Amino acid sequence: MLSVFSSLYAGNLLYYSTILRSEFIKIDLFENFHKQSYRNRCSIASPNGNLNLIIPINRKSKSTTREVKIDNSQNWRKVHWKSLESAYRSSPYFEFYEDKFRSIFFMPKCNYLFEFNHLIFLEILKLLNVEKEVSFTDFYIPNGDKIYDFRNLTHPK
Repeated sequence: MLSVFSSLYAGNLLYYSTILRSEFIKIDLFENFHKQSYRNRCSIASPNGNLNLIIPINRKSKSTTREVKIDNSQNWRKVHWKSLESAYRSSPYFEFYEDKFRSIFFMPKCNYLFEFNHLIFLEILKLLNVEKEVSFTDFYIPNGDKIYDFRNLTHPK
């Protein structure tokens, strides 16, 4: 059965455990973009508690996920990477993963949020040694009998 997911910034354990249990995976690019969601934010454990990393975006009032552009005029990539380094530099195995993720954070040609999210998503699947066929939707898929709808699986509020 088809499983439909949102494009998330890094995702969390619940997101990936659900992906692992799904057979046919589609990332919905035609859903409305929801503000204050994990689509452009993630939460990391820092020495001072949870730290929210938020990707600044440019969007119209009613945008679909595929239309949302990253606001690259801000220095968010460096700030997010330094936050990740500060939080996890002393963690075991950080050095084995840092080059893979640093290259994603400093990739110059990533203008759309879903592109950046997908690069991180694919890298995490690769590091988990998971081979799943994942594709994007060509249109909005309404919730129905023939799909598992995981688009609202996680929300920061």
